Amino acid sequence: MTLIVETGSIVPNANSYVTDAEYVAYAAARGKTIGATAAAREIELTKAVDYLEYYRDEYKGLKVTRDQPLQWPRYSVWVDSFQLNSNEIPKELKKSQMEAAILEAGGVSLAPSGTIENVQSQSLGSLSISYFSGGTWKTVQHKSLDQFLEILLINQGDLRSHRV
Repeated sequence: MTLIVETGSIVPNANSYVTDAEYVAYAAARGKTIGATAAAREIELTKAVDYLEYYRDEYKGLKVTRDQPLQWPRYSVWVDSFQLNSNEIPKELKKSQMEAAILEAGGVSLAPSGTIENVQSQSLGSLSISYFSGGTWKTVQHKSLDQFLEILLINQGDLRSHRV
């Protein structure tokens, strides 16, 4: 497999927002261990993009074209009170991909990582309230990645929870 980098010009078959060289430099600057070979790093970056694509319905703005292979570039996106160009790949998205790839390289799953049990009922003396029967939520939270990704989402800081 080869990385095909989306530059903002709707690159056919794009599967990454960053190059291998960008990823290697980013990880080295932070003292992070990543795949030793280009093939291993491509897998890490591809899994990271898969994770980012999961947010498709939560990104600000709209895709530039219906048929573009990835969710970015987008138009009508505002970050820090500035409108992004519709051919721009935000630096926050690139950092998010690289942080997700670093997590993957370290063996951290990008799948749901926690479970929260829902309250089924509560009682106070003779008063009792039942809400529903059962269920759990699984939550993915990776602060190193979320710090960059949140600014690109419609509901910033409200990262995914999954009903199981």
